[in-house]
Amino acid sequence: MQSERWAGSRAWPTALSRETNIASQPLSFAAVGHICRDVASGGFVVGGAAAYSTIAAHRLGATARVMTSHADDFQEHHALPDAISIDVKRAPDSTTFHNTYDEGARTQRLLGRGGTLGAADIPEGWADADVLYMCPIADEVEPTVLHAGRPGIIGVTPQGWFRTWDEDGVVSAKRWDAADVVLPHVDVCVLSEEDIAAFPEELDRFRGLAERVVFTHGARGATLYSGPEARHFPAYEADQVDPTGAGDVFATAYLLHVAANGDPCDAMAFGNCVASFAVEGVGTGGIPSASRVLERWDGPLPTRLKDMLANAPE
Repeated sequence: MQSERWAGSRAWPTALSRETNIASQPLSFAAVGHICRDVASGGFVVGGAAAYSTIAAHRLGATARVMTSHADDFQEHHALPDAISIDVKRAPDSTTFHNTYDEGARTQRLLGRGGTLGAADIPEGWADADVLYMCPIADEVEPTVLHAGRPGIIGVTPQGWFRTWDEDGVVSAKRWDAADVVLPHVDVCVLSEEDIAAFPEELDRFRGLAERVVFTHGARGATLYSGPEARHFPAYEADQVDPTGAGDVFATAYLLHVAANGDPCDAMAFGNCVASFAVEGVGTGGIPSASRVLERWDGPLPTRLKDMLANAPE
């Protein structure tokens, strides 16, 4: 594997430093998945769950890093803050999506795809984070990543594991065959109604495999499933402009809250709060700073998360 790192100004905490000085360290967040480019008028814009999640983690005060794969000419990573560390597996191509709409129906085409990411591509110690977030967008993350380190908690958004494409790149839905391998080993699986629209019965299967499942309903909020129990959490009121990436922002906020020893129910409400900002802007521009979140949030916060938000960048 060829790997290149854009190291930010904030030091990445080692497993030892987290164990010996955990109270004074910001939470660490590691995402595995492709930063992609989406075709837009006049060129490309940055996209992908890995981009949205690490930007959100950074703005909430966490140290963030991403493992991705793209070609040498890929420039969209420059849209991420310098403090986010980016590790790259070089590939002949970069993941690129083109979305077209006809009377509200979306056709998605995959114009290029970076390399597959497995445990062998993860540097030693890289995944020893408070949060490991597996977030494929083009079926690029292998289940072996689960065993690449010693993370505090593991979250997955399986959107990309539900995607397949034909020889013209037209994307369609497929079943996630590896769910029974992945879900028993994660702390939470976050997925949306859109993710499993073609196979809605899969929700019950996932609930039986994962410790917790969060099922998001857009403007109607989200439901937390834990064993036989289910609890719905309403969304915050928001003036929606662009919902792109809101699910990843929600998942990031939820995972950071839980990683700080927060209650999962409080974490659901916190995730909804942070995601409410994400839909009010275009692309990654809607991801809020910690200070904006604190203006809207009036619930409890774990001490470590509260301290991290107070010291987050503007």
